[in-house]
Amino acid sequence: MQLLRKRDYDQARAFQCFLCGGVTAISAMATLVISNATHSATLAQDLLNLIALALLIIGLVMAAYGYIRLLIIRLSNFANDNGNRKES
Repeated sequence: MQLLRKRDYDQARAFQCFLCGGVTAISAMATLVISNATHSATLAQDLLNLIALALLIIGLVMAAYGYIRLLIIRLSNFANDNGNRKES
């Protein structure tokens, strides 16, 4: 618990990371789908698909990292709340 407080896990920053990664991943997926549906197979399309695939992977990693940080923050808050409550 002290390590979490020391590292200054901020819930707003974790959600921002999750949201940014999710938007990036969805945009990259949309680029892949639209690119394959509208263009013929050329070197330019393959290069665009490769860039979109790299952005998709980066976006998914960012979203997963932000989600895990949110989960850790919420679990630590839950553990702190349960430890501080007194039974009546």
